[in-house]
Amino acid sequence: MYTLQPRVCISSSRSSISPKAARLSHQKASTGKPYFREIQEHLSSKLGEASNAMNSTYQQLLDSFVDHTFTFKCQPLRPTESNFAPVDEIGEITRVIEIEGEIPADFPEGVYIRNGGNPLYGGLQSVSSIFGQSHNIWVEGEGMLHAVYFCKSNNSTWSISYNNRYVQSETFRIEKERQKPCFLPPAMLIASVLNTLRFRKVMKSMSNTSVFEHAGRVYAASEDDVPHEVDLHNLSTLGSWPCSGGVYGKLSYLTSTTS
Repeated sequence: MYTLQPRVCISSSRSSISPKAARLSHQKASTGKPYFREIQEHLSSKLGEASNAMNSTYQQLLDSFVDHTFTFKCQPLRPTESNFAPVDEIGEITRVIEIEGEIPADFPEGVYIRNGGNPLYGGLQSVSSIFGQSHNIWVEGEGMLHAVYFCKSNNSTWSISYNNRYVQSETFRIEKERQKPCFLPPAMLIASVLNTLRFRKVMKSMSNTSVFEHAGRVYAASEDDVPHEVDLHNLSTLGSWPCSGGVYGKLSYLTSTTS
């Protein structure tokens, strides 16, 4: 009598893809990713260029509209305003040679600094357009610092120097770069809108009211913008006060030391 024994058939299954084909497929996938990334970067670059071109065209149209609609003109000073006529910027420390009178022996060494309006383009500006007309008054004008330095030598001889320099706010740099008045006076409602669209600022920053010290630093300020830090040694503008984590916005700087 025979007994049937089950037989187990073991077959070795082979992959349908050869190792060589698998390597080629992997190589194609790996080379395809950098190519796809290159296409993405190229498209991103072209979209950025198109966006910049559109923004540039938009700004040019705004500038052209303002230039053809608004006319800036220097307005004459009244006799009572002659003391506020603009002066030229020196921009470097100049020694004072002739001194009238005598400096007291116990006069403290240091620097006396004054801040005041000094129109950038020859005088105060009047603006006329189909929307109306506006005039500056004598308290307006870009802030200019005037500094007198008092130094005493070892033999008690006084040395006096003078320097003046504009407070270089962001709006000052914009008009300086364009070499013409750009900001429209906020007396006209549409002027505030156009200033915001063109420069993201409603009005010009004057920084022409006062000078004050805070935390060992010196700032030039006015009520239309944040203070600007200045270097007393050369009157250069170091930047605006960031006010991070504290007070932000426009403040009043008419202090007891306002010059």
